[in-house]
Amino acid sequence: MKSIKRDRYEQMYRHLLAYDGYTADHSNHVANVATEIAREMNFTEEDVEMIYFAARLHDIGKIYVPLEILNKPGRLTEEEFQIVKGHPLHGYNMLDKNLFPENVRKAVLSHHERVDGKGYPHSLPEEEIDVFSRIISVADVYDALISERPYRPALKRETALNIIKKDTGTHFCPEVVSAFFQVEDELYAQMIS
Repeated sequence: MKSIKRDRYEQMYRHLLAYDGYTADHSNHVANVATEIAREMNFTEEDVEMIYFAARLHDIGKIYVPLEILNKPGRLTEEEFQIVKGHPLHGYNMLDKNLFPENVRKAVLSHHERVDGKGYPHSLPEEEIDVFSRIISVADVYDALISERPYRPALKRETALNIIKKDTGTHFCPEVVSAFFQVEDELYAQMIS
């Protein structure tokens, strides 16, 4: 990828970092996990790089979510949750189609879709969810589960892994989860070091 394109990704990431450092850190973790999953799935290095940048920007649309909602220590109201659920579409729209490849924009848009069709923003059926989104979905949830969140403490690693196993085939793509479990030991070791 040419450096000028990298600069565009970095500029968008700096916007997120300036708005909410916690979300930016989470996005970095998700990018690292997603990259390792993609490598395990034998993606080309060019696609691995695209997944990295898509994952790093997957929550860029949260710039449109008020910080008092993002950092709320308790449960969100239904109205607040609807605002949060708008972040994938905001993110997709923020990434100019003339500057960002469609596979990156689509991954930002669809990272909360589920293989059972119960995700958002479009409740896509499994066959319409692109593989970048499927990878980012697993990486996103994994990091969210093992990290401190404003509304709950970090879950134990074993609990997080059991949740991912249980939700395979409904929330997550089995092929992606299989690749994730091949690299999780090493990823976890890196995260706690």
